[in-house]
Amino acid sequence: MAHRRCWLTKAVRLDGKTKTRRPVFTPKGNRLTNKVVHNGKEVEMDGQFILEWYENGRRIRRNVGSEAMHAHEELIRQRSKLQAMVAGVEVVEEPDTHKHDLEFATKVYISHLRSNLGTDPTLSLEGGSM
Repeated sequence: MAHRRCWLTKAVRLDGKTKTRRPVFTPKGNRLTNKVVHNGKEVEMDGQFILEWYENGRRIRRNVGSEAMHAHEELIRQRSKLQAMVAGVEVVEEPDTHKHDLEFATKVYISHLRSNLGTDPTLSLEGGSM
């Protein structure tokens, strides 16, 4: 049976080390806050939200940024995806728009070099005294 549970943790710096803590949701409206539970108290701390779930017996973790609103949206999206998988609905993975194609990135980089240097940036060893 597929897992249908996912959750958020927050990576924060405590005593010079990165620790994960459970984030706090508001009692009304179930909105995510920037607070975490530390030593039984709710404390506001900066850090990165991490979305976690199990997939095929493996625990998956994905950094979803430091913004509480964006992290909450990603949590809802992942919950919907897991529930659809349990119901037998085929889930199509969205392409990651943050990753570039290697060929495209290479062309952009070479174009950038040529426009800034104006000449071919390769070195010539002919006639040089190296």
